[in-house]
Amino acid sequence: MLACLPNEILSHILGNFCVHCRDPQETPWALLPHITEEHPIDFKPSWYTLGRQVLYSMCLVSRQFRDVTQAVLYHEFLPGFGELQPWDHWKRTDSFLRTVALRPDLASLVRRVYLNPNIPGRMEARKAKAALEEAARARNIPLAEFLKPYRDRCWPKNSYFTSFDEVVAMLLACLPNLASLSFSEVLVEPIPLEAMRAAGVLTIPLRTLEIIAPRPTSNAILHSILNMTSSTLKTFQICLCEEGTLQVLAPRLENLRSIYVVECVLSSSDLASLLSRSPRLECFIYEAVPGAEHFLPCDAAEHLARNRATLQTLHLDIRGEDYEPPENNDGFRSSLLPNLSTFPVLRHLLLNTLPLYTQTDDDSEPDTPTQDRTPLHQILPPSIVSLRLVDYTSDAAILAALTDDLLHLAQAVTTGAFPHLRKVRVDIERPLEGDGQLTELLASANVDFEYYAWPVSRGKASQRSLTPPVMDDDVSEDEAVEREEEEDGAATEEGGETVDSSPVASDSEEETYYG
Repeated sequence: MLACLPNEILSHILGNFCVHCRDPQETPWALLPHITEEHPIDFKPSWYTLGRQVLYSMCLVSRQFRDVTQAVLYHEFLPGFGELQPWDHWKRTDSFLRTVALRPDLASLVRRVYLNPNIPGRMEARKAKAALEEAARARNIPLAEFLKPYRDRCWPKNSYFTSFDEVVAMLLACLPNLASLSFSEVLVEPIPLEAMRAAGVLTIPLRTLEIIAPRPTSNAILHSILNMTSSTLKTFQICLCEEGTLQVLAPRLENLRSIYVVECVLSSSDLASLLSRSPRLECFIYEAVPGAEHFLPCDAAEHLARNRATLQTLHLDIRGEDYEPPENNDGFRSSLLPNLSTFPVLRHLLLNTLPLYTQTDDDSEPDTPTQDRTPLHQILPPSIVSLRLVDYTSDAAILAALTDDLLHLAQAVTTGAFPHLRKVRVDIERPLEGDGQLTELLASANVDFEYYAWPVSRGKASQRSLTPPVMDDDVSEDEAVEREEEEDGAATEEGGETVDSSPVASDSEEETYYG
């Protein structure tokens, strides 16, 4: 039955087992799993691993199926995707490196790579060395020159042994069209530029870099990768980095469009350093570490001012019961408010109520906010399309201030202010008092008001992605068509040519990676 189908239809069916085909938008944090009480360790193969077995089996059915399946199978290399247990994924890495080194046609198909943190500790040095030798021989890479930077930084010299770091560098050197790289605690040391030069590679054409970076050496590792991909990178996602890590980012990221910073500690200077290197930023999403000292929303507005002409999405989530802004004696402090009224294209915004309505800790807390605070509608840009406010305090005075601000916002909208506003979402434990009037006012201006839970992405990356605050229903049909046309144009520009769905296959099944 399947043999009678055209290759195009068969390829479309098999694409359901490929994350790249199912999610060409490269959903942030879709590849990096976390362990939480909600999602504990599961010692079973993931749905993805089981699904990939279908592709491996199809390769063995016939030459026709093998040729079509390989074009899908080699879109990505994600060993252990969706799994938290240490399976023998190093064997797949070993086999995959050999295959892409021997088969440039298959290597050119690879767009995504995810490196599981369980791989390095389970790959034996002799296996790594054998894989490197075979790959270097197939690609005519002088292995001694490639390994020299690794040997030089080893002390004493005779203590050097091949590690997973070298395997990763060789793998990246063999993938000319790699667009997305995700990894967590895989590399121990930075990738030497000298080693990549020995392999004939000066740049890596990444469009998306996704990294969990808890190690002290993470800043140097990140720096080494960004140096090789600074001209093409469009999306940068980082989790668990320490304060100061992002200040070492030397290259200017001219084409960077989106930054996702999750569960990191960023000071105001860290934020300034990061944003100063991203002149065309369109999306900035930040989820703070509870209990840590980080930048304030007003700092974000100040440092993002250089991006005001391009910034379209801003997500500042600093919820956390331990978060305490600096103390002063002004009651509700307008100094914490991020004034975004001068951002001409900002369309989607998420803020927390605590920095908007911060109280003092003395006994003279007002039941209602002070009259001299800045109203919410005065800090919003005229271009705003969707507004999301998250409250985790359940404080009566804060909720009263929020209600008052939303009513003033609704009244402003009915008089013609914020002509593009279509959605207001509030995440609170119980409904606001007088929300009927609020809903009616907004509805009269064609603005939809709802209560909507907005969970943090921390610890949910294995089953839920951190999606920017732009929901499917936030986008009009015309905007959706426009985006599809832009994406199609970008894909054509990136690829330059149509991918052949029937690559030349090797007669030796042993040399081909199947899993």
